[in-house]
Amino acid sequence: MTFVHICGILGVISGLVAAFYWYKASTIEAKTAWDYDPALKPKNIAEHNFGMVHALGAQQFWSGYYNKRAAIWTAVSLLFWLGTVMG
Repeated sequence: MTFVHICGILGVISGLVAAFYWYKASTIEAKTAWDYDPALKPKNIAEHNFGMVHALGAQQFWSGYYNKRAAIWTAVSLLFWLGTVMG
């Protein structure tokens, strides 16, 4: 195998890993505490709002976590692509 073939194979693999992370980042759901334990249902609107804000914050955190990894894997894939084109 030549350098170009190795870069091509690694580029495809890293691209698929990036696609997996992009997909994972886009399918994160906002889940409140009472989705896991019905005993934690809010007693008033303030508790409901607090729970929803917390759930949305957690959703954004995990979505950003996976987006960051997807961006890194995309950059790695592009570097392998560059090695393929230049080789």
